[in-house]
Amino acid sequence: MNATTNAARARRVVVSAASGALIIAGLAPMSAATAAAPTASTVLALSSKTITGVPASVAPGYHTFVLKETAAQLKKDPRGLDILQLAKGYTIAQFRADGAAAFGDKWTAAVKKAYTRLIKNTRSLGGLELEGDYTATGTSFTVLLTPGTYLLDNGPTTDGAADTYKSLTVSGASAGAKPTSIGTITSKEYAFKLVGVKAGRHVYALHDAGSQIHMYLMLRLDKGHTLAEVQAALASNQRPPSWVHSAGFAGLLSGGQTMYTSLNLSSTSDYLLVCFMPDVKTGTPHAALGMVRLFRVA
Repeated sequence: MNATTNAARARRVVVSAASGALIIAGLAPMSAATAAAPTASTVLALSSKTITGVPASVAPGYHTFVLKETAAQLKKDPRGLDILQLAKGYTIAQFRADGAAAFGDKWTAAVKKAYTRLIKNTRSLGGLELEGDYTATGTSFTVLLTPGTYLLDNGPTTDGAADTYKSLTVSGASAGAKPTSIGTITSKEYAFKLVGVKAGRHVYALHDAGSQIHMYLMLRLDKGHTLAEVQAALASNQRPPSWVHSAGFAGLLSGGQTMYTSLNLSSTSDYLLVCFMPDVKTGTPHAALGMVRLFRVA
């Protein structure tokens, strides 16, 4: 396991957004008085070629996306979904070029410029990836949708499948209340903060309180290993040690964004939260700047 491998995951998630132009509109949070229960939901089926089940439009408010894929799809080409917006005037071609340039082998002035432009003009509301070994993350997540047009991106995979996408219009009267969660996992330059996390399957609010984009990549560890051992494994160019296991990818969030999703955590394992997104100023992976959090639950 190494930073290059995980940076490739980050690039796949970010560059997968280069699929359509969106307008950021009405981004102020809805008040509790205007939201209505229960949370609205949409079931989406993911395949290598398309997303099915996307409605023509949905009402504003908190909306849950339930992801499904067949057993054959999971084995052959696991998919995921990201919800994104592009700023007005920031074109698809610009985003595609910036995304491709932002994760080059060297952090040059040109790469920094591309990545800065990408972060400034792109808003990631959250998402999930579905993999057979993602034991801690689930198949549904909830985000706040305000009036406007959104991009549902079924991102490309490391196996070479192209990204596919569908647009979603949000309009009408508000419908969908804020989900109930038992705890919060906050990301910020350059650390994770956990409040109310415990064993079992529970809904958590994942919130990016920083100014940069952060990922919630989770690893499950056999108990008893130190953070120093974990950091050495992350920095190694060797295969991951046998005590490190995949656990899930629970969101790629822009600053100020919150998504809600269930995490299934066990007291028989330890867990690691890590962010490999590059720092806007230096290009250094956030993990190398402190965004590696080892935690346990009871």
